[in-house]
Amino acid sequence: MESLKRSLSRLLPPPPVELDVPDQPEFAIYLSLPTGPLDHHTGFVGASEALAHPHYRLIGTIDENGLADLTMTNLTSGQSETLNQYLFPSHGKAPKCGPLKLDLRTWDLDSASLREMLNIDLGARNITEVRKLIKDNSGVALYRDGFRVQPFGEVDFDWLGFDLRRVNNPTMRFSNNQVAGFVYISADGNPGLRDRSHREGLIDSPEYEDLKGVLSQAVSRLETWRYGLRRPKGESPESGPIMVDTPSGAGSDRHGLFQNDLWTIRGRVIDNRWARCP
Repeated sequence: MESLKRSLSRLLPPPPVELDVPDQPEFAIYLSLPTGPLDHHTGFVGASEALAHPHYRLIGTIDENGLADLTMTNLTSGQSETLNQYLFPSHGKAPKCGPLKLDLRTWDLDSASLREMLNIDLGARNITEVRKLIKDNSGVALYRDGFRVQPFGEVDFDWLGFDLRRVNNPTMRFSNNQVAGFVYISADGNPGLRDRSHREGLIDSPEYEDLKGVLSQAVSRLETWRYGLRRPKGESPESGPIMVDTPSGAGSDRHGLFQNDLWTIRGRVIDNRWARCP
């Protein structure tokens, strides 16, 4: 039931008032369950309240030539920065995917950042439940003329390769379970982005690869900006990473492996400063 509600809620994304996107479908979704262990799921289905409270947001447009007009905002501090530059996925050529609109919302998953969210009525009682709520609503969904394209936006469908990118730079890069995004395209403006015959996903094509490339570059700009905000003032890039998000598992409430200069591996204390690179 929880999986069904999450999937249905993606049919009704939170409308980004900053973007001119197609109107939301004029319908509501109501679940009615019999009395029993699942009756607490009875009610209207809507977007999770967590989506309204990200730590960072990237929103704006990318035109057919790859020119981005995006705004990056830190919702905690109120800081923002505008990004106006060309995003070329490869070889310095304009992307073939066509214009698109983007609304990306991300969270820091360390305990200190999530503790503040406990003051918001999200239906979560502790940091573990807040983290799970974010994970359950993660994923970058794709909408064509207001209708969702499957399976983009499903929790386990990491089509932009967030987790793979994070392997090589865990300090800076987002993981898939800390990002919720909404990408808007149209049939007329993006004719090269065509559905597979079974209506699940897009046909592998240069246009689809350019779409992923442009979005990855936009996300990379946000990651770099966020990394600068999280680094203590006066600390140079050469001084090494300052915090590693550990979204789940043991140690998830600590700052991460690279927080200290000394590692302990199999009982031996090793100085890790040799590994720090500009």
